[in-house]
Amino acid sequence: TVVLTRHVLADALGGVVSFSDALAQGDVTIDGNQSVVLELFDLLTEFLLFPIIEPHGDRES
Repeated sequence: TVVLTRHVLADALGGVVSFSDALAQGDVTIDGNQSVVLELFDLLTEFLLFPIIEPHGDRES
């Protein structure tokens, strides 16, 4: 299980956050066998956290 904090989600809304950066900053916690999860993401070197929710501004009609 990979848990993302609200901080990571907020950053994702404004741009892109790398998994390794989020992990280094303590914004991601791994429950279970951490080495297996890290090995998986090591293989996915291009892994990025893209915006999950698209921000919607006020639209003019």
